[in-house]
Amino acid sequence: MNALLPYRMTNKERRAFEREVNRQTGENVKRLSLNLQALVLWSLRQQLGWGKKRLLRFQKNFLPLIEQLQQFYQAEDSEETEFICLYKLKNEVGIDVSALDEMFQIQTKINP
Repeated sequence: MNALLPYRMTNKERRAFEREVNRQTGENVKRLSLNLQALVLWSLRQQLGWGKKRLLRFQKNFLPLIEQLQQFYQAEDSEETEFICLYKLKNEVGIDVSALDEMFQIQTKINP
């Protein structure tokens, strides 16, 4: 009985595979970012009645606000920034985001 040996990629194949994984990951992150922006902006529009000017101002100031937070607390990565935001929301405002986990659980119905 012949044993099947696992296929080993060549260095060239491995690099090509890694490039493709990185390309697809980048596309997915970009799509997720755009979708999240659209969901947040649409929600602000529907719930608070914000118009184009206020929505664009919010969108424009969002990233600089996060960058200021990162600089102030010397956060080195997104996990530290997320922790700071979660901590401040819970302790300063009384909102435990982990208890609100249904906010972005958007379900897609698939008909078999």
